[in-house]
Amino acid sequence: MSSDPLGKRLVRALLKEKTFIPITTYHVDERDLFDDAKEAYQWVMGYWTEKGLFPTIKMLEEVLEITCPEEDETLDFVANQIRKRTLGKKLERQLLQAAEKLESRDPDAALELIREASTYEKIGSVSSYRLNGPSRIKVYDEVKSAAGIKGIRTQWKSLNDQIQGWVNGSFNVIVGHFSVGKSWMCILNAVHCLELGKKVLLVTMEMDAYRIERRLDSIVHKIPFGDLRDASLDMFTEEKWKETLLKDVEGDGDILVADKKVVERVSDVTALFYEYRPDIVIIDGGYRFKGSGKSHWESTVSIVGDLQLAAEVTNVPWVVTTQQGDARETGIEKKRGPKLNAWGVRYGKEWVINPDTTIGLYQNKDLRLKQQLEIHILKAREIDGEYREPVFNIWWDRVKMHFGEVLEDRDDVEEIGLETKVEF
Repeated sequence: MSSDPLGKRLVRALLKEKTFIPITTYHVDERDLFDDAKEAYQWVMGYWTEKGLFPTIKMLEEVLEITCPEEDETLDFVANQIRKRTLGKKLERQLLQAAEKLESRDPDAALELIREASTYEKIGSVSSYRLNGPSRIKVYDEVKSAAGIKGIRTQWKSLNDQIQGWVNGSFNVIVGHFSVGKSWMCILNAVHCLELGKKVLLVTMEMDAYRIERRLDSIVHKIPFGDLRDASLDMFTEEKWKETLLKDVEGDGDILVADKKVVERVSDVTALFYEYRPDIVIIDGGYRFKGSGKSHWESTVSIVGDLQLAAEVTNVPWVVTTQQGDARETGIEKKRGPKLNAWGVRYGKEWVINPDTTIGLYQNKDLRLKQQLEIHILKAREIDGEYREPVFNIWWDRVKMHFGEVLEDRDDVEEIGLETKVEF
């Protein structure tokens, strides 16, 4: 019988560590193994299914009359090597197809194949409910240790209570009417992730990178945006800001900004993910991506579907903004009826149907005077059944850079802002 040394190294590591967690993490199954390694893996799985425990390496060698390698490696390492081998074969096939398209003078088709090849790692196969028990226990323990928060915390407790933070693999959409502050919301979330020591990939389809970085400076250094934009900072603030920028080049976390000169499709963002490996992807203006399809609706369906799949495959949170309001939107504030409706999203209902969470931003004249913004939880897939108020307010003061949650049961509510964050 032919031999698969790498596959046998996987089986040996599996029997030593007696856990399926790396196997499920890297989506490894018997189809990724060959010859004697595949037979050994099938025998181990059959033994475990029948008896509920793992055999020893010696038992495997005696029953199948094979010799396991002597390498002392972790299961996590070998499972990842198996993943890379499978992915390499898949990419090789796609790149050969792309080369054939180039030879037939069809560069558009070749480019699309290359994009697909650079976008997705192996998505995996069916998931075994019985075998994945250890993985579910691991996730439960992680959530328990984080006081019920599964993902990256936002700076607002009410939002964390509803969505458990920005959860790995989740597709989150933020909607709002024109000029309500969607770009600022993206930047605000990026800054908070930076404060947590996370690496953020911040993609802007609305403006260039410099304008985004200027807004980042306003929030990070708590500088009035208008003064920074007009270069009218007082001497003390200007010197302190410049000094900080020149020396603050090291530390945990970062915000990597990519604008529409760098990306035009979802696959471009995914390629950047694999290059820089951020902890979260935040995209301002997802509806501006180029999609596939002859009609505008088909293009929207492809964009939203690609975003959802990219979040699942990369296994980090993706937060994307789009616009609220239909073609009849006048810009006049509504006098009656719901302030925000999930189905009022522009460009296609897929922006509501596909996401794990949909968060709406709302502000009218009264809220602007009070310097507040309403946050509406329009959709949350993993709601626990317990009723929670789906609307809460945050401060929206872009002069003092205060964006903390408005806590109406506090006597000092007027003083609550970014500098006096609520401890969770």
